[in-house]
Amino acid sequence: MTNEATGFGPIAAEYAALGLPVFQLEIQGKKAAVMKWQETATTDPAVALKMWEGETNTSMKKGLGHYSSTSAWDGNVGICGHNRGTKYAIGAIKDLEKGDTITYTTIYGTRTYAVTQVRIISNTDWSYLQGTPDNRLTLTTCLADHPESRVMVQAVEVRS
Repeated sequence: MTNEATGFGPIAAEYAALGLPVFQLEIQGKKAAVMKWQETATTDPAVALKMWEGETNTSMKKGLGHYSSTSAWDGNVGICGHNRGTKYAIGAIKDLEKGDTITYTTIYGTRTYAVTQVRIISNTDWSYLQGTPDNRLTLTTCLADHPESRVMVQAVEVRS
């Protein structure tokens, strides 16, 4: 259940209040392209409230959205954001390349993922958000001036 005042689920709000990272992504190799996105990752509860559960316009105007139908840790983690027009736009994910790494930190730990694909997909294609037996991140954003399309990035966990 989402807290109406914060937009967080009760566990995320509780952990943010304790100073634990609620949601953090670090994209290595293309960091400058998503710098404003990185600024939203924090342990400060007042700032962390910019992180929102759900894939709604309201959520994405305030930060990144987590696809509620996906896991937050194991399997396929779905994350979305606007491509422009908001403080936390992530449209530059289209510039990621195969092999770029993404570090994902939550209350459960930290994992590193390597980008395996960057594609333009239909705005009705939800197949990339299906559950998976491996750990992966799926990032989506609109494609500028093409409302019928989305940029989709998938990255698979790199095990050491």
